[in-house]
Amino acid sequence: MVVETLGKIWTKLGIKKGDTLLIHSNIRSLLRYFLRQNYGCTPENIFDSIMSKVGPDGTVLLPTFNFGFCEGVEFNIYKTTSQMGILSEYSRTRKDAIRTGHPVYSFSVFGKMSEKFKNLKNRSGYGEDSPFSELLKVNGKVLVINLPDQNSMTFYHYVEEFLKVEYRYMKSFTAFYTGIDHKRKLETFQIYVRRLDLGVETSVERMRIFLESNNHYCVVSGPGSIDMRIINSITLFQQTSRIIQDGLAKQYLYKIMD
Repeated sequence: MVVETLGKIWTKLGIKKGDTLLIHSNIRSLLRYFLRQNYGCTPENIFDSIMSKVGPDGTVLLPTFNFGFCEGVEFNIYKTTSQMGILSEYSRTRKDAIRTGHPVYSFSVFGKMSEKFKNLKNRSGYGEDSPFSELLKVNGKVLVINLPDQNSMTFYHYVEEFLKVEYRYMKSFTAFYTGIDHKRKLETFQIYVRRLDLGVETSVERMRIFLESNNHYCVVSGPGSIDMRIINSITLFQQTSRIIQDGLAKQYLYKIMD
């Protein structure tokens, strides 16, 4: 029941063999749905169903973000937990996980391209050497399970940094860091952050509405009417770039707080 149901959903979303897939997720409602149906479902079941769908030539990335480094909290690539939900934290603990090296915006990577990410230590969270850039190069897909864009679509910030928007700036953060080499030392990384002095507040739900209304998102109602949607990264990059270059970022990507 679980495998069959999930498989049908991934098919409706257009996920296929060989895809590169970035997954933002909140699977609590999905787990509760199957529990109410008297079917056992675990994060491993969901993970395995997705990996089976993309097959051996596919690649799956899950965000394992943790924002403690911004407050001076030490980061350890092997021990620092993910703050991005159950599926994300499950993925981090798998023995076959390849975790990328940015202490705030790291990813667990699986599948054909995973070795490409093994030594990736991008200094800027959304930079041109980041996993977001690698996703764009292969026109990977971004899958969102039961989350608003406000709490998932970090790719917008990659485009903002790429275009060097004026309402963000590069900020450095320094704390103790243990990377893939197991060596602990003070290190500095960057994030293209909001201009708080201008009152900039991320506000991207209007961008989601724009993308959905123009059929750029493929939207599927999952079990228990859970919202699931997917978009190609090239489409996402192009549409977000157009909004910014047309001077509409304040309308779709941020607002000014009083």
